[in-house]
Amino acid sequence: MSDDLYETAEDLANDLVRDDITVLSRPDVNHRLKTRLDVSKVDHDVVTEGFESAEWEYSRHLYFHPQGLHSELLDVADGFRSDGRLLVAHDEVCDELARESEEEEPVRDHVSGWHQGEFDELVRESLDEAGWRHETVERRGHELRVYIRPLYDVFEENYPSGKSPLNTNELFSHYLSSSMSDALERQ
Repeated sequence: MSDDLYETAEDLANDLVRDDITVLSRPDVNHRLKTRLDVSKVDHDVVTEGFESAEWEYSRHLYFHPQGLHSELLDVADGFRSDGRLLVAHDEVCDELARESEEEEPVRDHVSGWHQGEFDELVRESLDEAGWRHETVERRGHELRVYIRPLYDVFEENYPSGKSPLNTNELFSHYLSSSMSDALERQ
């Protein structure tokens, strides 16, 4: 049985990469394997070995394919950028990555790997590489993790030489002061 489980886990991991799925929770992987093998239990260590042989990693109840995940995160970041987003919550990023899940009930709240550990580090590093800064905002005992695309960077991309007669810095300063004035008038 363990040989069958190992091979089936390795096959599943390879199939997931072909289907552009780069992260799955342990419960989701177990569900898929139990369905493929028609069994009620699977050995976690054997499953992990099968996934590792297909170049996946396991951390805090999440299986993920680092190379595929990195590429997908760069695409996700580019999509947010194309949509004109300046701020994205960590959960929104996870929603984009977990969209292919077969789980009957969402388990993200019960799987710590979505918010800590090696997967989380790879998400932060990949989005940082794509120009998004990670911050944690705390208010009344609650934390919100966000990725911010610095406004000046966006502005500089669109107006690298400014607009005559203003250089980029002067144009950005004018934009900020006008925006702040509008915001204050609305309060």
